[in-house]
Amino acid sequence: GNPSIVAGSTDNAWEFNVGAGGGTSCTITFTVAAPNKWICSVNNQTTANLVRATGATTTTIEIAGVLTAADVVNGVCFAR
Repeated sequence: GNPSIVAGSTDNAWEFNVGAGGGTSCTITFTVAAPNKWICSVNNQTTANLVRATGATTTTIEIAGVLTAADVVNGVCFAR
């Protein structure tokens, strides 16, 4: 299955479920553009696998790391 954003998530505090697949990266797209870029802290709350935010733009961030099926990843972000 495809990754999905968890209900109730916002641009500033969000969670997503990796789904049935896995991988090493994914992209989060924000609903509002930041003036310069988004700054985020990201955590895998299901496993001890390390994930981090990379490649931030005004509308997206790339998440890199080990994404295992059914992991839930959360983030806290600020527009800069």
